[in-house]
Amino acid sequence: AAQKVCEQSSAELAPKTTFAELGACFSAARLLVSGETGPLHLAAAVGCPTVGLFGPTSSKRNGCHGEGHQIVEPELHCRPCYGRTCADFQCMPMIEVEQVYRAVEKLL
Repeated sequence: AAQKVCEQSSAELAPKTTFAELGACFSAARLLVSGETGPLHLAAAVGCPTVGLFGPTSSKRNGCHGEGHQIVEPELHCRPCYGRTCADFQCMPMIEVEQVYRAVEKLL
């Protein structure tokens, strides 16, 4: 998916990094927008402001909370489900660009 985004925009795919290199990048970054993954939590741990996009997981359980962090998640009857696969995957596609943009604006 990331490669497809890069092909259709001016974005560049990040090179492979070690855990320490990634942490150093995040400590210098102004903001990270990410799904609920390890890099999101690493960024928060090194003090990088984050916008966390939550689909099947719950931000109440897994979110980066407090000043400097924003959560974007859809209201959907079947979540949180914590599933890795889904027959009717709706949660992440329900997150709209405008919602993410507003969350970014709050942090910048």
